[in-house]
Amino acid sequence: MSHTILHVDDNLADREILREALAESGVEAELQSVSSQAQALRFVDREGEFAKAAAPAAILLDLSMPGPDGRELMLRLRTSDQHKRIPLIVLTASASSRDQHDGEELADAYWRKPDTYAGLVSLLRDGLPKVLGQPSTKASRSRAGR
Repeated sequence: MSHTILHVDDNLADREILREALAESGVEAELQSVSSQAQALRFVDREGEFAKAAAPAAILLDLSMPGPDGRELMLRLRTSDQHKRIPLIVLTASASSRDQHDGEELADAYWRKPDTYAGLVSLLRDGLPKVLGQPSTKASRSRAGR
């Protein structure tokens, strides 16, 4: 079963790299990407251009975005009866202790962006199945190889 992951990041290059890394990770998930908090809220509410979108199984988000940022998005989702159970994963390059504190307080997972593409693939392969309640892709491959 494929899950929908909503990726919220204002940086187009980061969205494209994440899409490629997710495909390479082997995690069974479809990635939908948006560039702002406003788009993310329309997506989870299935409004406008997202009226036919699948409900996200998790939301991967950056904290630093122009306008309303990732913190505000997490607060809005966490205070919404309809959306408070959607797992939130902060994926950030920030080394700020405030960002880490806010991410750990409001999100289900706080991940620092790895320095390498291979590190990102590994992070997604190892971390997303835990958040989505899927078996590890490494474990699945090990069993298949026996």
